[in-house]
Amino acid sequence: MNRRQALKASAVALTVPLAGCASQETETPHFGKIFVDETTLNVEVETPELVEAVEFDPQREDPTTDSISEENPIATYELGDFETIGTRNQQLYNNTTIDIKLLDSDGDSQRSEEWKLSPELELTDVIPAKDFEGDTGDVHESTTPILEVTNTGTGPTRIKEIVVFNPSQNVSLQTSETGGVSFATAAIAKIPSEEPMQPVEAHEEDAFFIGEGQSAYLALDDLLHHEGDRPESTESATQTFDIRLDWLFDDPVYRVVANLTGGIESVGDTYRFNEFEIEDVSFASPIK
Repeated sequence: MNRRQALKASAVALTVPLAGCASQETETPHFGKIFVDETTLNVEVETPELVEAVEFDPQREDPTTDSISEENPIATYELGDFETIGTRNQQLYNNTTIDIKLLDSDGDSQRSEEWKLSPELELTDVIPAKDFEGDTGDVHESTTPILEVTNTGTGPTRIKEIVVFNPSQNVSLQTSETGGVSFATAAIAKIPSEEPMQPVEAHEEDAFFIGEGQSAYLALDDLLHHEGDRPESTESATQTFDIRLDWLFDDPVYRVVANLTGGIESVGDTYRFNEFEIEDVSFASPIK
């Protein structure tokens, strides 16, 4: 064998792995989508053939496991009863962290992730009833704003109450010593369908329940009207009022500015403008 052949043969020999030294990659399980449906936390496993069960270990609660299979790769954990979620009787504390572990056939954890129960309710829009795309029923379109309340956090919760207050008085009256009258009535609603609250496109079991990433639409029927002394003939006015959104862990206040237009019409001793538009919705709560 000449020198060139010897070098070539040795190079080939170097590429052959020694018995027992070949590197082998160990497969590890992977999480898929983690999501909440109503009151159920769902964990999808992308590699169910490597996982025997999923363990849910919440703070201040005992851990539980749920078996999975290739046919059913989603494990579930109940966050609480529908009736108590969002109340002081709910099962888990707000901001409870749940440690989620993928267990092998020996019960050993192969991978883990954390999920936190942290819902957050926000007033995301105020829509004139005439511009709402869904069915508003028999509400007064010219005087009814529809509130869009959205759960922008993780996990479900519910509205405790909605309060409308602090209407500004900026429409002049003919016979008023104070020089103004409000075209927004004060209101409070502790339960759905309590006057003037009219849920539209609501949850079938409870219009105040809002799941993760979902919105509730609540009409404040005939809110923008005035009862009492006859106001001066006015084509337009700006009406400001505040909305407090109470839920279990917060009570943010939003300031709403409505432009009332189309002149004033009267029905008995009730006065209302023919239409309105929402100019602004802003967070008005003090910094906490």
